[in-house]
Amino acid sequence: MNPQKILIVRFSSIGDIVLTLPVIDALREHFPQAALFYLTKTPFIELIANYPGLEQVIQFEGIRHTRKQLRKLQPDLIIDLHANLRSHLISLFHSMPVQRYQKQRWQRQQYVWFKKQPAQPFHTVDNYLNVLRPLGVTASRTRPTLPVTDEAIAFIDQRYASQWKGKPVVGLVPGALHSTKQWLPERYRAVAHQLTTEGIKVIVIGSYADTPVARQIQGGQPDIIDTTGQVPLRYLPALLAQCQVVVCNDTGPMHIAVAVGTPVIAIFGSTTPALGFSPLGEHDIIIETSLACRPCHLHGRSHCPKAHFNCMKLITSEEVIDHIHKKLYLKES
Repeated sequence: MNPQKILIVRFSSIGDIVLTLPVIDALREHFPQAALFYLTKTPFIELIANYPGLEQVIQFEGIRHTRKQLRKLQPDLIIDLHANLRSHLISLFHSMPVQRYQKQRWQRQQYVWFKKQPAQPFHTVDNYLNVLRPLGVTASRTRPTLPVTDEAIAFIDQRYASQWKGKPVVGLVPGALHSTKQWLPERYRAVAHQLTTEGIKVIVIGSYADTPVARQIQGGQPDIIDTTGQVPLRYLPALLAQCQVVVCNDTGPMHIAVAVGTPVIAIFGSTTPALGFSPLGEHDIIIETSLACRPCHLHGRSHCPKAHFNCMKLITSEEVIDHIHKKLYLKES
């Protein structure tokens, strides 16, 4: 096969799209003559708009419109990394070959229902790269890397750099789409306030939806900087790159932090790393409990089905602070 145009499809979300970056890199290496196109939803375009090797990021505007775009684009090959009804429908009635992601949903669902952990641990990146195997494509690296643009650095420097100049910076990402993936706000607050007594600058990172929690964490403390809702997605990599360590839940910014080389301390509650979304940094730390009820869902829930929420309540602020101290020490050494 010698494709001239390759379309990669992944509609959402932040973490999943970051984890597809090794696929782009592998295709770029194996098919240097091909133009690579990426189809995704509008909110995520800016995250990868300037990613090296991509000819164009195409906005998904519905099935009918996208099928018209495909007829015009005429790709030789589609790499479907979403594998849902929409991604099937956009390639329907087109003659180009399609390689599709196998979600292994049944294996992961068995782990949730029966607590039967997969015999062979897998990661979502590996599953994405497996889509390329029939093409004879292998990856030289599996950890995503996301370049930080000069524009993004300038934006962060202009807005925030003077506030932490000369001090170590720790980022806190308290949000997540589902409540059972969110560590307790009061624990984040305890971590933040302890760090500020040690001369460490703390920045709270997230979307507008995270602002109420950020204000609770901040509590009027000037050494805790609330950036929630103020940093566009295209500039978020630069903000995370400014941190010596990031404390986060199982969420998209965790993967961005890893992709810009910032060590993360990832807190897992209702989900577990064995479901395929663990951070891939060499020095990352995962904090989780060993409760028999975990994992209770593939993606997280709105509330704890056991009504105790011990998967998060049993993780103390002291434990997280201890890991932060170790990370800062290793970073400085």
